[in-house]
Amino acid sequence: MADTHLHDCRLVHVSASENVVQGLCDEFDCSGYVLEGQHGLNLLVSKADAERLHDHLDSHAFIHEFPVRAKNLPKGLKRLARKTKTESFGKVDDWTSGDKIWGWFPLDRLEGRKLFVYQGETLFAETEANIFRPDLYEAGVDEGIAGFVCACPVFAPDGPRVTIRNAAGKVLAAIAPPAREARAPSAKPIEAAASQGIERGPGTALALNAVPEPDESGHYSVHLNRFSLDYFVSTGTSNRMIVFSPGFLNKNRFPYPYFQRMKWARHFDDTCVFLTDPTLLLGDTQIGWFVGDQETHYLPAVAEYIGKLAQSRSIPAENVIFFGSSAGGFSSIGFAAHLRGARALAANPQTNGLKLHSPSQLANTLRSCLQITDVSDAYRNHAERFVLSEMFRKLGHVPRITIWQNFYDRYHVEHHLLPFMNEIKDLSPTKSIDVVMAARPEDGHDPPDLPIIQHLFR
Repeated sequence: MADTHLHDCRLVHVSASENVVQGLCDEFDCSGYVLEGQHGLNLLVSKADAERLHDHLDSHAFIHEFPVRAKNLPKGLKRLARKTKTESFGKVDDWTSGDKIWGWFPLDRLEGRKLFVYQGETLFAETEANIFRPDLYEAGVDEGIAGFVCACPVFAPDGPRVTIRNAAGKVLAAIAPPAREARAPSAKPIEAAASQGIERGPGTALALNAVPEPDESGHYSVHLNRFSLDYFVSTGTSNRMIVFSPGFLNKNRFPYPYFQRMKWARHFDDTCVFLTDPTLLLGDTQIGWFVGDQETHYLPAVAEYIGKLAQSRSIPAENVIFFGSSAGGFSSIGFAAHLRGARALAANPQTNGLKLHSPSQLANTLRSCLQITDVSDAYRNHAERFVLSEMFRKLGHVPRITIWQNFYDRYHVEHHLLPFMNEIKDLSPTKSIDVVMAARPEDGHDPPDLPIIQHLFR
């Protein structure tokens, strides 16, 4: 976790009406939260925004103000609502390469917000639980101001255990030091994952439909009713999320789960999520479009989960971009169709899986997933799973899409792009779809390198 996640903020109790304050915040493009209060309006905004609001409100309107640190302020104002107080006693969320420990503890377990880090009986560091976190506010934890970050030295991994204690010496948590060689202190979590081959290892198991704590990075495996989804998330500093959809996977070279394009994350400040397609676990298939099995279409369930993951990090659906090429382009467009507001960026996408250029691969997928062998049966019974235009008609929605298409990928131009545009012409897609035609004769259907398309992510 980088220090850029923290912002110097002000928590302000304002007596002016919410409409007046909202208008000023919109005018000044303020970022932060509106908090429910018993005696009026509470705002948590950056220090600079608080000063600007103070200058444009009557002096009596600012009743109370005090400094606080906060993580990952959203763009614009986001209203937070209090929920049932959590029964948890606190948690260490992350220990990034031994440099910093992040977490939270309720204030009734602390004295003066003080926390102390020991190895054995030697005191190494101390800090305060004084960081505002929206997830803690909504969970009813001490007005949300109970998070902490503590810089720590390098602990010997074979030394005495490391503990976090309160001022009375009570042990609040015992933690194991991470291996320093996992990654350099300045590296992003995604770089460590790629170098260590985490894309092939088991992920941290999550309960049904559960999401990891905000700001956590790593490989997770979540149960989504009838199937499990493996994904890797690399937390960024912006208020956007890029979700990378998988395409064809040669399982002989890359055992499942394998996360494609992981190294791209280092080039973005956004939270990056790398998906696997659990359809590939259903049998002898290497391309799946998140089709699922006879009873469950996996794609809508994964799209719903991605929406929940983004919401847990205060990222609106409008700031979610799905990216993929070929079969991954199909899935990205499908995800954006199901997650209203999201956008898809698809390179050389397939728009109709039943027109796959490899009949043998298509036959494997139909047989493994749906126990059918006839393409006509797939059209008749599962068209919305394989044909994007049919998916749009069923949903009654055309998402925002940017298609990057190589002109020299003739098969996908003639059998996917052009038929797709013709099939949806009555759905009024002109405001939703942009097509960027490229001329790269040497590439054909090969996906473009990031420098070629990086500007399209913006």
